Amino acid sequence: MTTSLEHLMARAIADQREESAFFQALLDATIYAHIPMTDRVDVQSDKIRFVQFHRPDNGQLTLPFFTDLTKARFAAQSNVQVIALTGRVFLELTRGATVMLDPNDNGCTLYPEEVEVLLRTGQVAAIQPFTVEEASAPLVGPSKESPAWLIDALILSLAKLPFVEVAYLGGVFSRTEVPEQAGLLIVLGGERAHAERAVHAVLTALQPLAAMHEEMPIDMTHFDPAENIPAWITRVGLQPFYERAWGARLHLDHAGQKRSSV
Repeated sequence: MTTSLEHLMARAIADQREESAFFQALLDATIYAHIPMTDRVDVQSDKIRFVQFHRPDNGQLTLPFFTDLTKARFAAQSNVQVIALTGRVFLELTRGATVMLDPNDNGCTLYPEEVEVLLRTGQVAAIQPFTVEEASAPLVGPSKESPAWLIDALILSLAKLPFVEVAYLGGVFSRTEVPEQAGLLIVLGGERAHAERAVHAVLTALQPLAAMHEEMPIDMTHFDPAENIPAWITRVGLQPFYERAWGARLHLDHAGQKRSSV
């Protein structure tokens, strides 16, 4: 039997406009999670050990949870206990972890940065992934504009992501006789295994700010410097606005300011 949360998730997968209703319902819905067989069940405790697994696609540790008791028991295979709690309590107890809802089905992954915003606002940033074919690739070059609010927000966000090594800001231009800039392109360079989290974390930080500024559309792409730096980055003359060494210092300085103000 399909639960109401499953129904809302299916609608959100089919239509991104339904995501808001799904995430708001997730916080109050009963969900099911796995804990070690030897642990005593106490959902009132503020410390519960949850079972994690390594995602087969990127090897990252992930905490599974489920919309339905039957799904949770099937995945447990009698090797772990199943406990019930609300989505909000589960997310609060697992802060800092990557979680995945119904990993054996379509799966809904939430990264730590998204969980924090969801708990605080009841919303998650809307992200629309798409693939660009080489024949229809946009015209990219140095951006004519580098909004200060955008660069500042990007640097603060990237400083917290140790798996991002470098970042560039480019412009997207129309393929007309006189190209006009039609958008901005953020290019992240970092570990492939963390590519999805990097994109989600940055867009989570940017979306509320972007809504306050009437700027051009913003797209994002990712590459792994350990494999290769795309030739087009050098060809069009993009220069990094962020490198990990700068971000590490910035992050330490920012943390120091916070400590001194307490």
